[in-house]
Parts: sequence; structure tokens; C-alpha cells
Amino acid sequence: ETEYGLLVTLFSLTMVVPVLPLQMVFAQQTARALAADRQAQLARMIRRSALALVLLWLVWAGIMTLFHRQLLEAWHVQNPMALWMTLVALLGALLLPVLWGLLQGKQDFFSLGISMILTAAGRFGGAAFIVLVLGGWAAGIMTAVVLGFALAIGFSAYATRELWTGHGEAFRSRELLAQVVPLMLGFGACQFLFTADTM
Repeated sequence: ETEYGLLVTLFSLTMVVPVLPLQMVFAQQTARALAADRQAQLARMIRRSALALVLLWLVWAGIMTLFHRQLLEAWHVQNPMALWMTLVALLGALLLPVLWGLLQGKQDFFSLGISMILTAAGRFGGAAFIVLVLGGWAAGIMTAVVLGFALAIGFSAYATRELWTGHGEAFRSRELLAQVVPLMLGFGACQFLFTADTM
């Protein structure tokens, strides 16, 4: 029962990330760039955005590292690996919607569907194996979540490689921020209200 309660808390932590606005914005930006033949601007925008998300995650990781003992005690974590796997899963939760937005924007719905299936299969298959065979409990299930993210991110990055590799040109970063920030704050506030009690 303790492990189940912890697992619900860790899932809630990964659900705080507002993934839907990221996917919506990158789908729209990709479709617009492809229609206007501005792939070089799109490539730089994707790389810069991914870097910004990784930097945001590093800040998050620093805060979690700073307060990890308090988090372990507050959430009654027996195996600290559960917390660290959740931290890695948060990086996946930030990056995967960007890639799904690219797939959606270039209208590659077949690859988008495969990526979604991979993330679910990785989570479910990995969790079943780790828990039933290895007795991994909450840390094991969070490891399976990371596996699902890794499979989906790897496949999606390969399927969209022509969009984010190659020569890059300057893009309107303020326009992108004006589109992303209000959506992230709005969706993020709602998701935080839904998950704060569980955390």
C-alpha cells in the first residue's frame, strides 16, 4: 500500500508538466513553416526550444537534488531510485510533446501513432516485467515510464530528423514565447490544481 501511494504521487509529479500546449504550438509552427518553405527557421527553433526545455529541466533537477532528503521523507520513499527515475521521466515529459507536435505538424500520423504505441508498450511491458519478475515496485514502474519515453523519443526524433537537423536560420523567438508562455501557464496552473493534493 505504501508503494502504491508513492506511485500515485510520482505519477502526479509527471502529470504537472503541461504537455498539450507544447504539442499544439509545435504542430502549428511546423505546419506553418513547411507551408511557407521556412525549414531552416524551423530547424533552429526546434533546437533552441529543446535546449531551453533541457535547461528548465536542469533547474528542476537542481531543486529536487537540493531538497531530495525532504522529499524522500515527506513521500515515504523507501528506494531513492524512484525519485531519480521520476526526475528522468520529467525530462521525457518535456521533450516528447515537442516531437509529437512536429509529427502532427508534418501530418505524419502513422509515425505519431507508432510513437504513442511505443510509449504505452514500453511503460506497460517494462512495468509488468520489472514488477512481476524483478519485484521492482514504484522505482521499477518509474523505470518503465522512462523506458516508454525513451522508445517514443528515439523513434520520434528519427521520424522528424529532417526537420531539426541541417542549416538553421534566425526565427522570431518573441513570437514563439508569446504563443507558448500563456498556454503553458494556463494549462500548468490547471494541472497543478488537479495534482497538488496527490503530491
